[in-house]
Amino acid sequence: METPNKEQIYISFLEAVNNASDPETLFNNTFQVIQQAFRATHINRVQLWKPIANEMSVYFDYCEPKESSMIKYRISVLPEKIKKILEKRKIWKYLDIKGESLNNFNIFSLIGIELRISEKDNWILVVTSKQKDLNLEKEDEIFLSKLAAIFEFAVSKIERFHKNNDQIKRLKNQNLTLIEQDQLKTNLINNISHELRTPLSSILGFSNLLLNKKHPEETIKEIAEQIQQAANRLSSLLSDFLQISNPAINLWTPKIEPCDLGEIIKTSIEEFAILNRGHKLCYNISDNYPIINTDQKLVRLVLDNLISNAVKYSPNGGTISVSLELPKKEIMVSILDKGIGISKEEQPKIFNRFYRSSNPRIKSITGSGLGLAICKEIITTLNGKIEVKSELSKGSTFSFTLPVN
Repeated sequence: METPNKEQIYISFLEAVNNASDPETLFNNTFQVIQQAFRATHINRVQLWKPIANEMSVYFDYCEPKESSMIKYRISVLPEKIKKILEKRKIWKYLDIKGESLNNFNIFSLIGIELRISEKDNWILVVTSKQKDLNLEKEDEIFLSKLAAIFEFAVSKIERFHKNNDQIKRLKNQNLTLIEQDQLKTNLINNISHELRTPLSSILGFSNLLLNKKHPEETIKEIAEQIQQAANRLSSLLSDFLQISNPAINLWTPKIEPCDLGEIIKTSIEEFAILNRGHKLCYNISDNYPIINTDQKLVRLVLDNLISNAVKYSPNGGTISVSLELPKKEIMVSILDKGIGISKEEQPKIFNRFYRSSNPRIKSITGSGLGLAICKEIITTLNGKIEVKSELSKGSTFSFTLPVN
């Protein structure tokens, strides 16, 4: 069988190079041309070998359909004695191969041509044959070396192209991240401003009411409670803002000491009950619960945040209950409400910083999107877990567990 015209092969090879937009297409198309160009010599594979440690790895393998792929197959470095210089390029002509590992892939002779694709490593373009003597005339070897030089340039060009594309994509992603962060900061400032304005207005309004008119003792007590409630909201918001404003600092360094979770729950519920008469707040605490070693202040911060959310997102009132249970070797606190609820789609996102629900009923309730993120960070720091179970219009149950030991 005659070898196809070299001019036609050369044109086909250039077309394969020019039409390739990625490495895999380049390898497939150019290796197919090489195999067709030298099919008279019974070439059954065209491969690209890449150096790894003291071996060569088959990086790409274009073979006949009935042949097994050799991609990632490791091959010993070719013997130095079969190496020569052709057209200022190293070439290996390995005939009558008796290595059983290569023979298993119907490789009994091969020719390898050095490729200078990178400064560090020299790859090898390899053609293999089922015959023991891969007989190429010198002009055919020179022609193959010429094709290898074009292939070498094409690989370098595509690698540069993809590297530039990767850099462009990376810069675009960085830009998008900066835009998102800027938007988050803008949203945070808007939310904080709105949140600050509401309790401040309440404090100023009720204070003026106390100063400008005389009121019965019962009314004064109610006004004072409203002022206290607004001040607590303001204090909580400022605390959240300060805690979240500098993520580079480890804000949750726990002070470990004996902690009576039952007493913390009772105290928190009693304080919230005074300020939230539209809700029925209660607790259910298991008998014989253990005293655990953890940070009392951080646990109280989490508990207050979750109870506050239960009140906030139960605008129609109802019962809010806190339970203390002992599953396995953990202690679990659950806060249950019968409020607005959270959709299944949004439940995985609610512990993300700054996340605010798209539910119109929830969006109408002011918030910074920080509280649940802080709760999760604290509980994670205390080696615990926090989760939510919820259904729209039926309420939510937030639970966190802490290790007993």
